Amino acid sequence: MAFALPALSPLWRNSLRIWLASTLSIGIMLWAGRSNVLWLALVMAVMFVNENDLTPARSIGQIVGGALIGILTAMVLHEISTSWVVLGLALLTTGVLVRSLGLLKGLSMGYTGCWALELMHRGNQFNWALIFNM
Repeated sequence: MAFALPALSPLWRNSLRIWLASTLSIGIMLWAGRSNVLWLALVMAVMFVNENDLTPARSIGQIVGGALIGILTAMVLHEISTSWVVLGLALLTTGVLVRSLGLLKGLSMGYTGCWALELMHRGNQFNWALIFNM
């Protein structure tokens, strides 16, 4: 089987890598009794399985930076109003900030963080301990 891996298409190789990383993450989290943060382990497994990225630490830094910019923008602009217009302004501001800081790999996470905080949590309370079950 190991000799056949180079002959596989890149799609199949990446699919097998993600499957293996996800399976190991699930097994480790269940064995350690930390099933409450399983989603975080799966996200990290998928983010680290990337054969084209030569600097994964910089990419992770950009992704986390983009997410933090989105979250902070939503928290600040939520104080103005909770309407869809402010959500649009928050998303626009997030995109401008992330691009101007050069965190292009974190652009989609910035949008996702901003949207999630504004719509799903309504921006009223952001509790890290509740998210990571500390």
